[in-house]
Amino acid sequence: MRSSFIVLAALLFALTPALAQTCPATCRLPTCYCASNAAPGGLTRAETPQFVLVTFDDAIQARLEDQALKPVFAGVTNPGGRPAHRTYFAQAFNTDPAVAKAVVEAGHEIANHTHTHTTGIATDGAEWRRQLDGLERFFRDTVGVDASQIVGFRAPYLATNDAMWEELRRRGVLYESSLAELADGPFSAGIGRFVWPHTLDFGAQTACVAAKCPSAPLPGVWSVPMWVLYNEEGRKVGEMDPQQTPVYTADSTALYTMLRYNFDAHYTGNRAPLALYLHAGRVRRNDHAIAAFRRFLREVANQPDVWLVTMKGLVYWMQHPVPASQMAAWFDGGGERGALAATASEATERPTTPGTLRLWPNPSSSGQVHTSAHAPVEVYDLTGRRVAEAMPMGDMLDLSAVAPGAYLVRSGTERTLWVRR
Repeated sequence: MRSSFIVLAALLFALTPALAQTCPATCRLPTCYCASNAAPGGLTRAETPQFVLVTFDDAIQARLEDQALKPVFAGVTNPGGRPAHRTYFAQAFNTDPAVAKAVVEAGHEIANHTHTHTTGIATDGAEWRRQLDGLERFFRDTVGVDASQIVGFRAPYLATNDAMWEELRRRGVLYESSLAELADGPFSAGIGRFVWPHTLDFGAQTACVAAKCPSAPLPGVWSVPMWVLYNEEGRKVGEMDPQQTPVYTADSTALYTMLRYNFDAHYTGNRAPLALYLHAGRVRRNDHAIAAFRRFLREVANQPDVWLVTMKGLVYWMQHPVPASQMAAWFDGGGERGALAATASEATERPTTPGTLRLWPNPSSSGQVHTSAHAPVEVYDLTGRRVAEAMPMGDMLDLSAVAPGAYLVRSGTERTLWVRR
């Protein structure tokens, strides 16, 4: 089984580049990205951060936080001790407003999973609208969260239909994550060559397992696939709740080993994101699963180029990719919240190879930094306001007059992120 799986993966690997080359020149970041198993921005594998995402579906409740999510994430941090965030595909029904508000204040993401979790393949457009509006209204009026921050969507039961896709197009959501992707999908070539997130400008590009793919393009809407997990024999484990697969139900080591196998394939492959799609109620009080997830997340997050981010944080990075060496500055500057996207848009010219401009040390305490620039340098704050302009003296740049914070630094057509401590 495993040998045939590898042969199939090799065949698909040979076909994938040809498919990716059909992307029209008009499809460009940050608003359009064709399906591909290549990282955005022309980044090499070594330059590409390995993203790990953890999402939880349904209601947000104190018992689920205390008996599932907090134990799973205990001791799990990003490089440098930075917080590791997760995405909640939340429903309003049965959600505790106080707990939901605390979740948001901790930096986690809320995405739309409808108001009552009662939609299905027969749901019409008017009901989809009521359901998505209801979730946003609940978080705005009852929880006290700005509904504009709710930019993602996942269909309950992963049951999609044309009316749903049309409503997502009408609303202009940033991303959706309802479509499973197999290792032998149209643009995937094994678990080490999964397709990256992409926009739906040209329709769905995933395998669309057990789901109704959009019948028409959704320009600008990102698809974050539900990448399926596999065991070492090449057999599909599933896209959601792997701890419920019989072999892993009461065996923490086996579950951890499977997770680690998938991570290693992603990390040594094209570094497409790895995700755990879970239901907190199915993790709650499951000591075996909690131990395996916690061990896995602690271990992989201990690597300097591995980052646990929210799903919208991943999409923001896809829109304005930076290399792994700049991820600390990206994170500290609000990249996961999209704060840097507005700043980057202020620059009328964009580099063809992100990260060509270099500043070091980064972060810097003194403001005296080495630079690879040989032309005037402009510094922008996170509101897009230019705060400094300087000419390098040799290979040194004096930014000591710039206040502590995160900045976009531009020289000609090159840009990079820099943090003043």
